[in-house]
Amino acid sequence: MPRMTRDELTEVLMKRLGQLEMTIEDEARWKVVNLAKGLPAYVHGLGKFAALNAVKVPTLRSRINNNDVDVAIEGLLLSSDQTFKDVYESATRSNQPGNLLKQALTACALARTDDSGYFTPTAVREPLSAILGKWVEIANFQNHLLAFIDTKRNAILERIGEQRAYRFRFKHPAMQPYVMMRGVRDGIIDDEAKQALSSSEYPDLFAI
Repeated sequence: MPRMTRDELTEVLMKRLGQLEMTIEDEARWKVVNLAKGLPAYVHGLGKFAALNAVKVPTLRSRINNNDVDVAIEGLLLSSDQTFKDVYESATRSNQPGNLLKQALTACALARTDDSGYFTPTAVREPLSAILGKWVEIANFQNHLLAFIDTKRNAILERIGEQRAYRFRFKHPAMQPYVMMRGVRDGIIDDEAKQALSSSEYPDLFAI
């Protein structure tokens, strides 16, 4: 199934909220749409949990804000399929301190992709540099990409192409938004990057 455009995802979100007689702040709307990465199921899930947080006692608000979406991320992660949790943990598990596997995988989820969801190692460099707060070269995370296609780690990514021209993408499309939300919840994505997620111009704001 092809991914939906941001306009189509926005239409889905606004239509559902309209049925509830609710509205959403612009930043919160963009965060939902950007996190969904073209998958309507995530728009529905984030919208649902955000709406539930807005209307709970004592707030009883009809307008969803950015904080509601942050709360929704936690709710959606807790309700996610156990398979997603197992694949993520397998991909990022390491006994080596400071291994940066979680940071590198989060950067893969944030990387700019083509229409088929593929990204290049070069596209990972900017978000990973932003996450780490320092410029990194491809050589610094090349082994991480190899780890993510290893079947021993459940091969969370798949790779095509030839050497020096490899492209990667998440084997299961729904893992990409999941990894992004884990990054938000676990503090891998900092406040500046979260602001980019709330922008209509995302993902072009991740240059360090």
